[in-house]
Amino acid sequence: MRLVGLAILSAAIGAAAALAVVLGLGLHGGALPDEAALRQIVRDTLTAEPQLVVGALQALDQQRQAASDSARMAAVAANKDAIYADPNSPSVGPANASVTIVEFFDYRCPYCKRVAPDIASLLAGDPDLRIVYKEFPILGPESLVASRAALAAQRQGKYREMHEALIAQKGELTDEEIMATAQSVGLDIERLKTDMDDPAVMEQLQQVHNLAQTLNIDGTPAFFFGAHFVGGAISVDQMKQLIEQARQQG
Repeated sequence: MRLVGLAILSAAIGAAAALAVVLGLGLHGGALPDEAALRQIVRDTLTAEPQLVVGALQALDQQRQAASDSARMAAVAANKDAIYADPNSPSVGPANASVTIVEFFDYRCPYCKRVAPDIASLLAGDPDLRIVYKEFPILGPESLVASRAALAAQRQGKYREMHEALIAQKGELTDEEIMATAQSVGLDIERLKTDMDDPAVMEQLQQVHNLAQTLNIDGTPAFFFGAHFVGGAISVDQMKQLIEQARQQG
């Protein structure tokens, strides 16, 4: 915030100097007021009208958000296959579904856990819906172990079962809890451990991490409903609305 304030002050000083040139304010023999005088003019103005600071900050935030949205749209267009059609990314639902949801998530993220039942209910109630799961373990080593286990479970044809069991877990995801969860969904534990150590699993996670960076995603959950990006947890009604919009847009 201090840096933003300094930027606004510097811009205001420049504007004040330009205004002085145009209006001849404070000029003596053609000389501009010195920087100290300009700073005082700006301070007096901002003290008298503090809403100018609020307006400047809001405008700056809007400009940054617009630039971020524009950059993300360009990145989505350039990385469509990696987002929606990566054969290594686990998915549920028909490949030719009219709407695809893409979720970047972490098994330890409480907001991911909160929306998981809503996603499951949407999938159960809409046969023309597909979800692509992007394992994005950013909340510590336990998250990484859980994601490795889920991707290893995919090799035994039980990704969905493992995913839903892990995302529903309460409390900390210790190694013991993860293995107990794997056993509860019928996985071959020794094979699971071997597959978890396969470098290809870590490579897959790194690819998702790189994709998230490219798309300016740094938190979970993060969604694409069709081409529409949403950062953070939303209600099931909002999800339904976004699905319908994506369906109408084709």
